[in-house]
Amino acid sequence: LKEHENVIFATCHFGSIVGLINLHIFKKPMIHMSSNVTKQNLVHPSITQFYIKKYLIGNEYMNGGKILDVENNNKKILKFLKNGGSLSSVADLPAANPMNEAFWKKFFGKQRALSSAIHRLSQKYGIKIMPYVCYYEKGKYIMKFAGADEDMYKFFEDEIKKRPGMWWASDLLSHYLTKE
Repeated sequence: LKEHENVIFATCHFGSIVGLINLHIFKKPMIHMSSNVTKQNLVHPSITQFYIKKYLIGNEYMNGGKILDVENNNKKILKFLKNGGSLSSVADLPAANPMNEAFWKKFFGKQRALSSAIHRLSQKYGIKIMPYVCYYEKGKYIMKFAGADEDMYKFFEDEIKKRPGMWWASDLLSHYLTKE
């Protein structure tokens, strides 16, 4: 990574969230794009409180940035990017509106409609996407990054296939719109 270059760090719901915290070593101000899903009325209050506490602790490692939900902080996130900040986000979410805003990519054998958010931001601002995963193995955390020209979703798929039990959003697979 070049000094002063902003990056979009992309991961999937795999392994350990500690990877997000470990990104502080790059000394880049960062916003992690989260969701307000844990604050919805259908979510038990104890889960909401767990995530509020978790994100407050995580904020200490964002080098001046924060963990923010995209639903209520879109303008802050865009301003942060324009001012040279870096982002972190999960990239294995199904497209919210598959007919209008999908990023179609081969993932687990089919063309799937994935969320296009980080790809649109990457193109709009000319920011590189750096895929990574983090997992705990043999008493230590492993951070693994994709190669410079490696397809992000192939990288995620390969890592998930090596450790399928670590993909804690495998239930999403049936929710992606697919096409042949």
